Amino acid sequence: MKISIHDLILICLGFVYGTYEIFLNQNHRISTEIAGILSFILSLWIAFSCVRSSKGKTK
Repeated sequence: MKISIHDLILICLGFVYGTYEIFLNQNHRISTEIAGILSFILSLWIAFSCVRSSKGKTK
């Protein structure tokens, strides 16, 4: 399984930012929580698409 370093950095940054905004940020504003949730969802989507595309190349 080979994932591009750019994709890996984007996934990690999305997870870190999403986790920070959802759980650790003390300013509980709706906009920052929504941004954190969207960042988390986009990171999951990119991760799944990278795994799916790498599985398709190995077969």
